[in-house]
Amino acid sequence: MNVFNFLKRFSLRFYYYLGNNCFSLPINMRSIKYNKKVYVYTPAWGEQHLKWYSDYVLPSLMNDTNEGALVKDGFEIKYVLYTLDSKENIINNVFKGNDKLLNKVEIIEFNKGVSNETRKIVVQSFLSILKRCIKERAMLYLTCADLVYGNSSLYNCVSASYGKNKCLASSYGRVSLDVLSEITPYPKEGIKNSQLVNLAMKYSHGSLKYANEELDVNCTNEGISFKKLSSSLYSVTHNLPSPVLVFPIQDDYEYFKNVDDFNAIDRGWLGSLIRTNRLKFSGSSDLCFYIELTPHSFDNNILIENKKHCDEISNPEIQNTVANTVVSIWRSTK
Repeated sequence: MNVFNFLKRFSLRFYYYLGNNCFSLPINMRSIKYNKKVYVYTPAWGEQHLKWYSDYVLPSLMNDTNEGALVKDGFEIKYVLYTLDSKENIINNVFKGNDKLLNKVEIIEFNKGVSNETRKIVVQSFLSILKRCIKERAMLYLTCADLVYGNSSLYNCVSASYGKNKCLASSYGRVSLDVLSEITPYPKEGIKNSQLVNLAMKYSHGSLKYANEELDVNCTNEGISFKKLSSSLYSVTHNLPSPVLVFPIQDDYEYFKNVDDFNAIDRGWLGSLIRTNRLKFSGSSDLCFYIELTPHSFDNNILIENKKHCDEISNPEIQNTVANTVVSIWRSTK
């Protein structure tokens, strides 16, 4: 029995060692020549999300500090919307009268397949854009219809990464829909990252509000935690940062084809990028910052007692452990 227990404990330890400590062979991404072309990919359908896409997401990316600055540096930016809605409906209703969007956004209707799960549906469109980027040696900027970006965030991500060809992941803040009162209509000049941090804290969704690690009862176990350092600085630990800029290779296509799950993007796939030395984390809101419009109410059941100063999650995998070593700084206006 003692021998059996020893072997059992050894097997479990070896399993966790392989999962959390072993790395695959690094991939020399600098050996791949990428064109100065960026596909901005968004999967979106439904009236609310399409409206957010046209009213907030696109204006935040198309302004002079993001798309304009990249074009000046010789980059080509392509916006691609994958949708389950009809292209005709989007052209006639969502983009109606907005020639800029009509001329710049490629609308692709795609088949959702047999599943009704969003994560299974979205992965079909993701495989399509990955295949396209791989063929054209293009970069891929990932966004959703509920994400609003600060000035220069797209520009900084691309500028900081091009040539190194490393994917970039960043933390972000979830906000309530009350924030729309301050960003409607979306300003032509965009919103500075420091101002967007202000809005994130002013209109924080419960999942961000209660991620304050100085609270004894909090939700830091859900992945993100912050501490206010001064009137304009916050230290942030994000255990589940999302990749925003990707330099796609065939391995990525094969990965998502096998897992058939878009939610793996900030979970298993993030771990894969780390193991092959293909990932960098943004540690500053000045480099990249965005907010997530969050319509659903906060679930108080996720609050846990005795979590003051906790910035870790339960049962971390390699991507969580590595991300936990990064302290990001969010800077707001005073």
